[in-house]
Amino acid sequence: MVYSYSVANSGDVAAQITTMDRPSEIFTIPGSKLTRITHTNDEFISQVRLTAPEYVKFKSKDGTTVSGYLYKPLDYVPGKKYPAILRPHGGPVWSYYAEFTHLAQLFAANGYVVLYPNPRGSTGYGQAYAKAIEADWGNKDFQDDMAMVDYASHRAWLIPTSSAWGDGPTVASRPISLLPRPPASRPPFRVPVRRSSPRCTDMTSTRATTTTSSDIPGGQSGLGQGLVFLQGYEYHDSHSVHGRRHRLECAGPRRRANVPGAKDSGRETELVVYPAEYHEFKAPSHLKDRLERYLAWYAHYVKADGTPERPAAAAK
Repeated sequence: MVYSYSVANSGDVAAQITTMDRPSEIFTIPGSKLTRITHTNDEFISQVRLTAPEYVKFKSKDGTTVSGYLYKPLDYVPGKKYPAILRPHGGPVWSYYAEFTHLAQLFAANGYVVLYPNPRGSTGYGQAYAKAIEADWGNKDFQDDMAMVDYASHRAWLIPTSSAWGDGPTVASRPISLLPRPPASRPPFRVPVRRSSPRCTDMTSTRATTTTSSDIPGGQSGLGQGLVFLQGYEYHDSHSVHGRRHRLECAGPRRRANVPGAKDSGRETELVVYPAEYHEFKAPSHLKDRLERYLAWYAHYVKADGTPERPAAAAK
């Protein structure tokens, strides 16, 4: 995947490129031949083992073909059941790309199947595909995410949890809040982990109080040009997860305070606040802490292997 490029007066081109098995490096194209000129990540790559992601296609509920990336655990054994993580992307108009993804590799290295779907609403598949969830956020895209779960379930994998970033957390909560009794072919979800901010579990209050109109579909720069808000309470309630009980961890930056969150009763929850962060984390200590919390939370609630629900450093 090409992140950026520059063209010199001479016509020479330099580009920042990442691949599925290597973080970004700088390439040139002398004589029309792509040549890597930096080796920034050579030492890192030499010290880690990576899984090769698969770009897979599957049918959604209404027959629409959907695509996504599937990461098998390291040392994957065919026929063995593994815990898995469904991670809807944010945006919602965004996409997973053919690039190096450290989080998916981290989860795969710790024994998880990782599902990165590109449901309707995603970019890269044409305008009609991206606009398919206009004024209908969390419907077709949710069905598409579940189609990837079924795709993996039919291959005898265990699908127990979901997680997401950005606008994805609202969708991440839906498997548990809306599917209390999943089909016999689909093992139940266990624990959503919602990242970046608590996001909108109650669309009515979010639409009325958010200071960023693009934060929800129906905002002036969001999906639907205000149509969602005008559809009224019934629509918002049917598309919200507020009031539906599920186990939840919200790990979010302090400055993402313009989106109200929810603490559901009767379930174990945890809100982790990272000071002075925004949508993307910058402080190395926060990045490290977040990854350690992910692994501990999943190991405790998904694998149920006796791991404490939070890392030792965080417990202090």
